[in-house]
Amino acid sequence: MQKYYSYREVIDAKIYDSTGLYFGDLCGFSINEKPLLKACLKFNVGDMVPDINRLKGLLEERGLEIPQDLTLEELVLTARNEGLEIPMKKVVSKVEFVKAFIDLDNVLLIDVVYRRVYRGNSRIAVILLKSPREAKYRGLPLPINNPYIELIDKTIGKLVVSTSNGIIGYVSEVVFSPGKVGLRIESENYRSGVILWNNFLSILETRGFSELGNLLRNNIGEHERLDLHLYGYIYHLLETYKAPSQVFELLNSNLEFEELLVEKYQDIEWDNILKIGDIIIAK
Repeated sequence: MQKYYSYREVIDAKIYDSTGLYFGDLCGFSINEKPLLKACLKFNVGDMVPDINRLKGLLEERGLEIPQDLTLEELVLTARNEGLEIPMKKVVSKVEFVKAFIDLDNVLLIDVVYRRVYRGNSRIAVILLKSPREAKYRGLPLPINNPYIELIDKTIGKLVVSTSNGIIGYVSEVVFSPGKVGLRIESENYRSGVILWNNFLSILETRGFSELGNLLRNNIGEHERLDLHLYGYIYHLLETYKAPSQVFELLNSNLEFEELLVEKYQDIEWDNILKIGDIIIAK
């Protein structure tokens, strides 16, 4: 049976195209004539980004009418079709762009798992697309990211996503068997559990984060336990509230996992690797 996800469950999920290249983060959805997912890109000070105003000006100089609601992807692809080089500029303050809207028919896979971590995000959420949209956005020649054996050392530390089984884990090392070579994947993932919510809120207050605790309480309410599926949404709220790293650590220490999905490690034959990009895509 096909699994469904709420928006709060997959908010900020990483979106990758069919070549394994990072496309953007899930930042919204709309349901008008048909449901669409919204992909955004976030940039920090000093990052280089497309100069949208200059790009629009160059296209208008060629006699093209540029709608105000044109997404970044549409703007860049239009420029590439016109043979224009994409003008870039340096970011002077944090900025977020709407990159594209994605038809659900272009989505191959959505998956979410959770891992035991002390710092950072316990959730891994991935949306895999059927088409090479990021490769086209970057103007790269196709095909790309094919798994040549010479690239095997480049796989260490990369996330592996299977088109049939979803998120597997991170490559830890290269492995061998008679006549075969493969990748060992650290795959200690969980798909269910709870957040000890009231305990987390109480600890926030005792540690001097009562204002932050009240914001969370007003948004989510008081509950003894929350389903783990709300973790990504809570993490998103904490980032929005600019919570310090200590608060994220406290959240992670108040998670209880159930049902170890797979063994601690999985070995995958090299013949089952499809693409090596920002992530590895396997059969």
